[in-house]
Amino acid sequence: MSFQPPGLAPDPNAEIKRNAQYLLASGDARTAITILETALRTASRDPDLLSLLGTAHYQIRGYREAIRRFNQSLAIRPNHALTLSSLAWAHQSVGEIGQAHRAVDRVLAVWPTEGQALDIKARLLIGKGDTEAAYELIEPAISAGIRHSGLAVCFADLCVKHDRPQRGIDLLRPLLEDPHVELAHRRNGYYVLGRLYDKLDDFDAAFNAYKRGNDMYEHADAFDADKFIEAWSREFYEALPRAADDSRLPVLVVGMPRSGTTLTEQMLASHPQGAGVGESTLLADMNRQHPPETLDEPTIDDMGRRYLDMLKTAAGKKTRRVVDKMPGNFRLLGLATAITPGVSIIHAVRDPRDTCLSCYFQNFGMPLGFSNKLETCADEYLSYRKTIAHWQRWLDRPIFESRYEELVTDPEPALRRMLDHIGLPFDERCLAFHQARRRVQTASVTQVREKIYTRSAGRWKHYEKHIGPMLERLARLDDLD
Repeated sequence: MSFQPPGLAPDPNAEIKRNAQYLLASGDARTAITILETALRTASRDPDLLSLLGTAHYQIRGYREAIRRFNQSLAIRPNHALTLSSLAWAHQSVGEIGQAHRAVDRVLAVWPTEGQALDIKARLLIGKGDTEAAYELIEPAISAGIRHSGLAVCFADLCVKHDRPQRGIDLLRPLLEDPHVELAHRRNGYYVLGRLYDKLDDFDAAFNAYKRGNDMYEHADAFDADKFIEAWSREFYEALPRAADDSRLPVLVVGMPRSGTTLTEQMLASHPQGAGVGESTLLADMNRQHPPETLDEPTIDDMGRRYLDMLKTAAGKKTRRVVDKMPGNFRLLGLATAITPGVSIIHAVRDPRDTCLSCYFQNFGMPLGFSNKLETCADEYLSYRKTIAHWQRWLDRPIFESRYEELVTDPEPALRRMLDHIGLPFDERCLAFHQARRRVQTASVTQVREKIYTRSAGRWKHYEKHIGPMLERLARLDDLD
């Protein structure tokens, strides 16, 4: 029989909270939302229910709703460390970096060794390029034996950057074999372990670690290019109305993930007349809201205004071009040129073997579920190439190809051609992009804080014996030419 302290009533929602925690740990956030919202109808001031609901919305990328629920919980229980840390994550996810720092600093002011808060603070520092400060922040906690799986994974990742791979491996290996460690931390930890072994040139161990991480996800099929091309035929595209505002502000950088889109954006956004919005989802969101058959002239004009307004939030007084580097917008080039007729398009291209392997080695999770299996990485690449070829034939403007290998081996001529395409003069600051203090939240965050390097070109050769199924499928590229 459990002991109930005198004067403390049993929690009527204890079972619901346990069920929600289990659902969140297993990745079923939508079911958790359903049961939590039901419980809140009769317990609207329960801070635990509100905080759990915020976490559930965070897991499905409903960041604004997550922030709202965390703040509701904190209004009832102001200094709860876990809720404040979760609020910081949510603010960081929507680019509200100052608010994220303030939330996590409230925790660390009272509990300076709280593991999750240290993890978040370190990642905020990494995001602005201060990896040395991040390392110095959390190294004492790691050395003191503070046990927090997210903090351990973060520190191991910093060991890659700071050339201490063996220390990271020694920290991670026992953690990853512990089934009680949170699933998300174990998944991410295997990808970090892969990078650590890769740093030591132990490519067999690295591939095994990456595979363990990928195998912990369900994979998804590749994008269906044929179905898409049927909907966006040449006849449909040419008959589509064009928006009235032909502003030249937007620049789309598209391609496969891990093809150099972040490098391209950072170089262009470092121009004194350039800016960037990172990976905006607005174009994709509007595409979902308005199927092709609903695209009449008023709708297209409205979409164009919304998109340009979003870009203007990143623009300063001298800004002439703003870069949106969402790679998957390669599917939406027809829509983009209809709603913003003045848009410029840059297509980032990289060796397909390096591109697909880099996707497989990156923890994208289910949002890019194709990346969790070698075969579907190749299938996605084939579909992307087929879609780009479709637009290259019929689009009413040129698509500039920026080749990753040229950009990293001889950057100035490649950059000059790219700037000429978007109508900006050459500026040396574009080549010093790694010195800029722009915040980066994509998978390439650590790379863009370094000078241009060539070590990722031809990386697939180290793993050739492991990637036969991917290489076999990529051989079909010859049939697309």
